Amino acid sequence: MLPLAILAMAIPPAAATACQTTGAIGAYLCSFSALQGDMTVRWAVNASDVAFELQASATGWVGLGFAPTQSMVGSYAVIGSCGPNSGAPDVQEYFLGARSVSGITPTNTTLSEVECVDDGDTTTVRYTRPLESTDYTVNASDPTALIFAYHPTIDALGHHGFQSRGIRTPLALTSGDEDTIIATSTPTSIPTSTPTSTPTSAPVGAAGAPTQAPAAPVATVAPTTALTPSAAPSAVPSAAPTATPVASPAINQTSACAVGGAVDSASLSASFPCSFAPESVPGLTVRWAHNDTDLGVEIEGEGVTGWVGF
Repeated sequence: MLPLAILAMAIPPAAATACQTTGAIGAYLCSFSALQGDMTVRWAVNASDVAFELQASATGWVGLGFAPTQSMVGSYAVIGSCGPNSGAPDVQEYFLGARSVSGITPTNTTLSEVECVDDGDTTTVRYTRPLESTDYTVNASDPTALIFAYHPTIDALGHHGFQSRGIRTPLALTSGDEDTIIATSTPTSIPTSTPTSTPTSAPVGAAGAPTQAPAAPVATVAPTTALTPSAAPSAVPSAAPTATPVASPAINQTSACAVGGAVDSASLSASFPCSFAPESVPGLTVRWAHNDTDLGVEIEGEGVTGWVGF
């Protein structure tokens, strides 16, 4: 087996502009699949726009959003549905200001080359979004977290369910990441259909995703040496044995989950830098932060009325 260092060198990083093209966008260049293969996101970017194709094993709405806080709340998501017989596509960007319908509002971002197709088994939504917008400007070369979701059967927006939403940890739209599939054959052409008009009514609900970020590095602690008595102890020892304490390892302050101050929720304003949502426990989200002495943890059980623990 090759040493880890050699293995790391043997895997080339994604090209810095593998997903980027010059001039008009004529094909999707990069993609990733999620939710056990039930959803695929394809895209390509140029100097001014990004073109997306969202495809889900569903007949309801499909959504994808930029999540600057790596959370549903505070994200900008394009949500699209096709209507009966794909005859009434409704594809628009929304600001998700809360998990409730009252906190979801349409943005002023104009989408172009909009298309929605429902073939009875799969819903496909395509659109092109300008990188620069008065609502949210995307720097295509900076890592950006993407949230995505779909509803299996309903066009009218509502809760997507715990098994049909997710988050893609930050990736740069120009290059993707090590798991991004780079197109090696003739890719699907970008549609050139006329953009649909802006919807005249607000949606009933919206898609989103809980935060999910890479786990923080775990410090290694040397095991404490067991004490071996030099003679059989008496029934009642005259003094408790002592042991040399093992020094606590220094916490890595370069960690993405480290903060400079206190780690209680009041000090963090409920904005913990790291989190994960285990698929085995739907609705559970664990968030945390640490400084050089303490670890702060927040546990949220969405839809849970009993106890939660960590």
